[in-house]
Amino acid sequence: MAIEARLVDERDTQWEADVQDYRVFIVHDTQGWDVYDIDNQTHSDVLAWAQEQVAQRPGARYALAIRITNDLGLGLLWLTPDPDDLPAAA
Repeated sequence: MAIEARLVDERDTQWEADVQDYRVFIVHDTQGWDVYDIDNQTHSDVLAWAQEQVAQRPGARYALAIRITNDLGLGLLWLTPDPDDLPAAA
């Protein structure tokens, strides 16, 4: 897989947020999913937790998002495909 990376000026950022609140979807091999909120953890810790959950559930996959609250309310910033777009388990 080729990655296209380009050098940028980091000063072009309009805003940033120090958010450590995640939402994890554990998608079952059948239709449906379980949803968990995990707060005040590192990305690595949340990713490891999600991978552990999937390892215990044959055919399961996970979707991971950062939870952000702003003027529009609660929103999700997807770090993986959202649950509806996840590929089938291998």
